[in-house]
Amino acid sequence: MKRIVVDKKLLAILAAALVLRLVAALAIDVPSDRGEFRYVTIAAHGSPGVRGAPLYPAFLRLVYFIFGSRDNAPVPVIQALAGALVVLPVYAAAARLFDRPAGLVSAGVAAVYPNFALYPAAVEPEWIVVLIGASIAAVCVIDARESRRAALTAALAAIGLLVQPYFLYMIPGLFAVLKRRFVFLAALFALLAPFVVKRSIDAGRFVPVYGAHAYSLNLSVYATGDAERILDAVYSNVNLIHLWNPAREFRIVDGVAVPFALYYIRDYSYLTVLLLGLFALVRRVRREHVAAILPILGAVAMHMLFSGVLQFRIRALLEVALILYLGSALRDWGIAVRSRFGGKSSKAA
Repeated sequence: MKRIVVDKKLLAILAAALVLRLVAALAIDVPSDRGEFRYVTIAAHGSPGVRGAPLYPAFLRLVYFIFGSRDNAPVPVIQALAGALVVLPVYAAAARLFDRPAGLVSAGVAAVYPNFALYPAAVEPEWIVVLIGASIAAVCVIDARESRRAALTAALAAIGLLVQPYFLYMIPGLFAVLKRRFVFLAALFALLAPFVVKRSIDAGRFVPVYGAHAYSLNLSVYATGDAERILDAVYSNVNLIHLWNPAREFRIVDGVAVPFALYYIRDYSYLTVLLLGLFALVRRVRREHVAAILPILGAVAMHMLFSGVLQFRIRALLEVALILYLGSALRDWGIAVRSRFGGKSSKAA
């Protein structure tokens, strides 16, 4: 019988991710950007319509059924338990792209990254987006039969599409990197066909999974033919950081006073990962690395192209791609610092 080897360092990282997410779920009141009311209302009473994603309200409905109430208190705890698993596909993808130490560093960053820890604490589906995005990146690069890789990727893409419509923009990138494209498309169509048929019957017209507005299509930014208008729309809607102001202590969200420190942590940590991750990506990207990042970067680029803005929600996918490369850069920088100062200390001795 083949012996199963347990990576103790990876288990420690997974445990740290779990503890951090549980603390955030139990101790921090994370505001929902669009509010939890819409998701809760759909889960309790209605249908998401042709614009709403059905899977997350179905998850909430299952939680309400198990716990016998519409109290959202158990939701962040359950999401924290599942959200901590993101360190596993992050490790698998980064270790395959680079090596085991880089995989452990990337998994460690994913474990302690504030946004990844705070996503499960809100009644919103971004923790699922991160988990599926990391899983797709891992499946694209790990050792597997090509037909199995294509089928598994199609399943993950279908689940992602039923969680957030912008996963549609990941399909061209996946089609480019997968070798068994027919298997991928056949599996994707087979998985989505029942949903498309039901939604089209309910709407009385053909609905390609969602209505056009759900994909954030906003072609009005091209109406004047002026390319600067596109850039202006992007610039005015991208809010990378909240500039620090000690006079602002709270922000009222849905009647709740939310400390501005929470916004500072989320936005400045993202800015750090964005800058360092982009530097690491440019520094290390090679042809063999394209399979892991092309679907994600392509989805972000297409979403910006069609909507004219970089929405906060698709930022979660971008964070996954950046952290995969950030681990390799931090590993290399750590080795350089250790060799430099270690060498000096050994010479002094």
